[in-house]
Amino acid sequence: MGICEGNIRNEDDIPDQSYDFLILQEKKKDGLDLYKPKETLFNSFKIKCPLCKLKLSKEEYDAIDNKLNTANEQHLFDLIYKYNQETNSLFPVDNISTLENIYNEIKEYSRNLEENRYFKHTCINNKLCQRLNNQDIYIDIVHSSILNSIDYNLDLDINRLKHDENYKNNYILNREIKYNKYLKQQQKEEIENKYRKEFEEITFQKEQLYYQMTINDINFHIEQCNQRNAFFNSYDIQSGGYSKRIDEKVNAEGLWYSYEYQFRYSGTRKKLQNYIEENTNQTLYGINTKMENWEYEEFQKFILEREPSYSEFIGNNN
Repeated sequence: MGICEGNIRNEDDIPDQSYDFLILQEKKKDGLDLYKPKETLFNSFKIKCPLCKLKLSKEEYDAIDNKLNTANEQHLFDLIYKYNQETNSLFPVDNISTLENIYNEIKEYSRNLEENRYFKHTCINNKLCQRLNNQDIYIDIVHSSILNSIDYNLDLDINRLKHDENYKNNYILNREIKYNKYLKQQQKEEIENKYRKEFEEITFQKEQLYYQMTINDINFHIEQCNQRNAFFNSYDIQSGGYSKRIDEKVNAEGLWYSYEYQFRYSGTRKKLQNYIEENTNQTLYGINTKMENWEYEEFQKFILEREPSYSEFIGNNN
């Protein structure tokens, strides 16, 4: 419980007429007005008295912080996220005991949060608020309605998992399917990574002539830019005592789109990207150097010629 001091002690303690962080609720608590934060509350200093709009006392801020340290809704969000992450994880396949432990944490923490969510505050700045008597209110430190819908926010019904054998068996079976699919995808990627460098070197040879011509062009543009900068920097071009000219730079994105269309294979395109970035000191964002479907099919045939067992992965997603 906290009390607003009746006198304004210094120029910092003046009403904040724009303060609107605490919102008056339609329902009351114990017959008193109830105020809720309009967003998740992380520390007490966002709280002011919603009546007189003055800061609270240090003791009140300490009391609210103690409540937040004991129970805050962000930690409850984190526990729910942890539960859902575990539900959708790939392994271990049988994680029911882990889910039960997290669920018990959620329920215990939600009870704790419910017990500590309300702070009773007394405002005695009657003259400032134009009233005769002190006014008691409650401040709710919980913003969301999460406490009323915890199970709704969980990706898996833990009670059915514990008491419905079919539900449990289907859950375990689906996890096994997902895990086996993950293992197979990992094996597929390991095989592809084994041959990717060799494939890129071979396909690069098909485009090497055009690539070298492109590199020559890029070097020419960069050299021309450097020569222009050197020329202008050799003169004292001033206006009002300040230099007007800034060294120009070759635009990496412009170079990329001027030449990338000439190359079909992803390995060549990656080489072009690396060369442009290294020689312009710029990073290219949002460009495409991935294999297209036709190249990926060619890559798969390339692997099959060297490792026939790879055929069991053909048809899976890349």
